[in-house]
Amino acid sequence: MKLPSLPGVGKWLSTAAALLALAACTGTRETVLPTLLVIGSVGTSGPQLQLAEDIYQPGATPPRDLVPVAGSETPLLAPPVSLDVVDRNGARSELIVLVSDADSGAAHLEFFDLTGLDPAAGQPLAPSRAPLDLASLLRAEATGGAPVCPVEVAVGGGGSVAAVLDDGSCRDGIPDIFVVDLDSREFRFALSESTGFELLAAGIFVEQRDDTLFFAAESLNRIDVHSLSLAGDGAATLVGDAELSATGGTANDLARQADGVGLLANESLALVPLAGGGGGTAESVRTLDDARMLLSDPTGTLEELVVIAATRVAIHADAEDDDPEEFRLTATPVDATLEPVQRFAYLLEPGGVEILD
Repeated sequence: MKLPSLPGVGKWLSTAAALLALAACTGTRETVLPTLLVIGSVGTSGPQLQLAEDIYQPGATPPRDLVPVAGSETPLLAPPVSLDVVDRNGARSELIVLVSDADSGAAHLEFFDLTGLDPAAGQPLAPSRAPLDLASLLRAEATGGAPVCPVEVAVGGGGSVAAVLDDGSCRDGIPDIFVVDLDSREFRFALSESTGFELLAAGIFVEQRDDTLFFAAESLNRIDVHSLSLAGDGAATLVGDAELSATGGTANDLARQADGVGLLANESLALVPLAGGGGGTAESVRTLDDARMLLSDPTGTLEELVVIAATRVAIHADAEDDDPEEFRLTATPVDATLEPVQRFAYLLEPGGVEILD
């Protein structure tokens, strides 16, 4: 394992919001597959997306560098807070960006075309459809006029439906999940306290093979993991639960892992398995006491579970490993993403990116 620092990124990356790995052909001669990243940030020119190319050159010093793609800066309507990709494990045809401005209360979904992406062209990402005014839609149809505070978007495999996690921080502090039809641009249904769920704002993800949404809810000092079909009417199924007693039933993150759904608390890590119909209780293991996020593995590439804290990373060999290998970081990550083919993890930090190999 190694954590090479990529200081060149600090010259252009400001308050970063999200990062997503995209495989693409860069035209350079490399001994590893070329990789493009889409990075959301707020810089001197305002909120934007920008492409960055991970270039590997044997014999150079350093041998690899993360280089901004000149001309790829793409302005956004508000600061980006979450990204997802249509058909993320296949054609990767469209990028969906959740942007939100807490001061004005504005929130939109913006859409960008990823087909034929060519960094050599040096062009901004082209819109694939008009932005969706998410705040206006949800205030009118879901919150009774109350403000919205979305923190994460997860999209179905065909790009026709999306789930939006709202942490409730701008209202009553109670999280909600809103499901929106992206074709008709209509609100479909919500998961909330009123529908029987004590939701946790730990995270959501959509299994794009069958458009199944996974989310977490609190239940009797345990954390339940539920699933539901985004094509259905909001009826959910209990997948399993975990005891994360170190934090009294709260969770910091929920993320897809190779064998199930990972749940992370400040000192506890558990894996709720998806095989066998679910319904069981997953035991937790001890992890970093200041754990912040769990590296998502939507392709099932990693056997390990990667826990990210303020200045450390812990690598658990599996869900039973309570003595993980640890590495120090140079700054606090705000997001992370996995490149599934070569198994690189990109940790996005204010002012730079570190790579976990």
